Amino acid sequence: PEVITAQITNDLRFGTTIKNVYFAGATFQLEENVYGNTTVDYIYDGSSVPKHGFKFAVAFAYRGDRLSILSNQTARLGLYAEGKTSELTGDTRVNYLLDETWSFRAGYLYDSRSELGFRDMTSLGITGNFWEGGSVTAYGRLFHDWQDGSFNVGATLEASQQIACGVHGVAG
Repeated sequence: PEVITAQITNDLRFGTTIKNVYFAGATFQLEENVYGNTTVDYIYDGSSVPKHGFKFAVAFAYRGDRLSILSNQTARLGLYAEGKTSELTGDTRVNYLLDETWSFRAGYLYDSRSELGFRDMTSLGITGNFWEGGSVTAYGRLFHDWQDGSFNVGATLEASQQIACGVHGVAG
């Protein structure tokens, strides 16, 4: 793999306590259309009751002529888990271009927290690119809370318009 960027930093923060933050990360190209990113963070809060935090994240992206896949997985412990014991989150999205106008979208998100249990969401949608720089997307979503066994269904309709290079306005 070709490394595009790599970084290692140490951030010393002063305030009511002294915090030491270490970060390491790299973005790399695995193949022509496949990219990856991995990061590791560690924080030490040296207050009267010392606290630690750890975060690890990995992301991959594939962008082909018709198929695009984006996946991001993150584990947080201690201070990075917003005061919780642990947290594991993930998001994977797939987009398949059917023709010049239509594309099919699918996604899966999950969230596992020590105090809330495991929750996830599956989504399916279709996008129509009906005018220059703009589109309309319809999504159906299924939410599931595994701890209490509940299911919820949701739907979204949104319109998007490119305002500038890389900037879109979205209403829905």
